[in-house]
Amino acid sequence: MSGGDTRYLMTIDDGSKNGRRSLSPVWWIGAAVVCLLLLLLTVILVAHNTSAINQWETKYETLIYNLTKDRTDNQPDIQKSRSSSLTQERDVLRNESEALKAERTTLKNERDQLQIQLSNLTEYKNALKEERDALRNERGALTAERGALKDERDSLKRLTLNLTKDRDTLRNEQDALRDERDQLMVQSSNLTKEMEALQRQYKLVVASRDRLQAEVNRLNLNQTVKICIQGWSLHNNKCYYYSREGQSETWEKSRQDCQERGGELAMPKTKDELKFVSRGNSYTWIGLSDRVHEGMWEWVDGTELEGEDMWKEGEPNNAGGEDCAEVSRDEVKLNDAPCKRKFSWACEA
Repeated sequence: MSGGDTRYLMTIDDGSKNGRRSLSPVWWIGAAVVCLLLLLLTVILVAHNTSAINQWETKYETLIYNLTKDRTDNQPDIQKSRSSSLTQERDVLRNESEALKAERTTLKNERDQLQIQLSNLTEYKNALKEERDALRNERGALTAERGALKDERDSLKRLTLNLTKDRDTLRNEQDALRDERDQLMVQSSNLTKEMEALQRQYKLVVASRDRLQAEVNRLNLNQTVKICIQGWSLHNNKCYYYSREGQSETWEKSRQDCQERGGELAMPKTKDELKFVSRGNSYTWIGLSDRVHEGMWEWVDGTELEGEDMWKEGEPNNAGGEDCAEVSRDEVKLNDAPCKRKFSWACEA
């Protein structure tokens, strides 16, 4: 291989080094294979030329030997006649031998350079292989990541769709609640107006009742026999009112009703009055409690209960916060009970 071929290969090698990053790995692998083939061909040529030079040297030595032998064996005339031509041939052969040696040296140098280039290309090929493997691994990782991202994207799409449906449902519910709120506000406004009208009517009725009660009281002062308004019963110069059959309230609300009627919860301080009060309902609240002082039973007018014979046997026992008194129609005896329990009630005035 000539020096121009060597320079061409070196130019290829230098160009490959300068443009390594701009070309694809596949192209570089192909270029490396081509260079390896060229190097192999060059080595074969160098080996062939070296073998030819060795053959020329052998032929030259044989020729010299034959010439020398012929010169000693043949006649001096022949030697003289051929001496000149052999000398010329020898010189030619020496020149050719020197040329072949020089060419051999050149070829050896080129071979060494090509071997160095081969080694460099081999290293570069290995580097390209490693880079290729790394790129393949990276491609596999990117492919897996792409698949994971696609799955996540699909999941987010489904979640977005569900959230959109939930949002639409909530909006519909919100609209329905707003409509219901508006209706309730209208109903509340109507009920407020109705309540105000009832309160005005109630005040008128209470005022009328108070006037009637005042008139009854005035008439009672002028007469020895007390007169009760309609719905009240007279006993021992007292007027009594019984709640309707089946109507029941707590002790506090029962007392409030009596006060609104112009009276107070009944205070049967005698057995006769207790018997009269108990006949109205099965169980009847009366105006007796120990809510102010536990164990000290007082009437609603502030006086204390006198005597213990009006209680049922074993009462009062305050079992479970029993601070208010009621009377039963069957036993006609007092019994303590929780004030929040609902019974019928009796009023007196």
